[in-house]
Amino acid sequence: MESKADNEHIRQWFSTEKELQKLCKEIVSTQLPAESHDHVTEGFYVQLNREFEVIKRLTRQWQSSGNTFWQQQIEPQIRFCTDEFEASRQVILDSMEQYPDSKNEVISGLKTLNNDVDKLNQQTADYQQQLKKWEEQWLHAHSVMNKTVGKMEAKATAFQAEISALKQSIHDLNAQIASDKKQIDQAKKKEKKSVVQTIFGAILGAAGGAGAILAAMGVSSIAEAEGKVAGLEKTISHYKREMAENQVRIARERQSLLAVKALAEPAGTILTLLTQTGIALDHVRTSWSAFSLEMAGVIRKLQQAESAEPWILEKAWFNAACDEWSIIGQLLHNKR
Repeated sequence: MESKADNEHIRQWFSTEKELQKLCKEIVSTQLPAESHDHVTEGFYVQLNREFEVIKRLTRQWQSSGNTFWQQQIEPQIRFCTDEFEASRQVILDSMEQYPDSKNEVISGLKTLNNDVDKLNQQTADYQQQLKKWEEQWLHAHSVMNKTVGKMEAKATAFQAEISALKQSIHDLNAQIASDKKQIDQAKKKEKKSVVQTIFGAILGAAGGAGAILAAMGVSSIAEAEGKVAGLEKTISHYKREMAENQVRIARERQSLLAVKALAEPAGTILTLLTQTGIALDHVRTSWSAFSLEMAGVIRKLQQAESAEPWILEKAWFNAACDEWSIIGQLLHNKR
């Protein structure tokens, strides 16, 4: 066993398992925000709730199968192996000093320990297979939910664009009103000048007078022009009221979107943990398989030994192996 690297992978495995169990509990106890009738979230709530229930169901399935398998099979077998190596250490070391009288006893003890490791490795393989299957199901459910959240965000973006367009309309109307008012003032001055000129025999409505200004505005009288401006001002008032209402709705919808996106975060974290766990398990299983093969090789050497020399060498190996399993036991204890 390559102690430092292997122990790091085992530590990673235990750590992600602990975090995975914690997140599963959080997801199962999480509830969607109260149903919203906002412009953005309306129509998505039922769909999102259905998709989140799929994720919760998958989480419960893992708690009742994979997590239970870890607690009832993997963890106890790891503890059993670490305890057995520790309990057998001194007995086997002492027996190895009594070669050749204790040969059969030592070999039998080493075979038993190796069988325990093989059993643990097989259980770990079964667990990893369950984990991969659950990861595939989880990935699909998370992807479906993310698509719905993405649609909500796209609709919110489109709605925000509508608000921006409304703001531009108000800006354009204000500019139009300012221009129209200026032209009305000019028309009134022209009209007043025309009346004065008429008194002295000039012609009313000469080119460039009030009539031309009003015609450019698309109206035929100052009264009609003032009515047009009043209508524009009324439209702006309506837009402003709508804007005020929409600003409140936007703020509320942002909160709804944040709440919904917050639901996806633990799911995303679980996917990350599953990936990390899978990588760590690959290394751990490879290490334990190599250890089992190495131990089987040690047993063959001892069986074939014709002198005490191989026993002295393998005694040091076995003592180091016990040290490694002692560290694994400590890592498991620290996981709690």
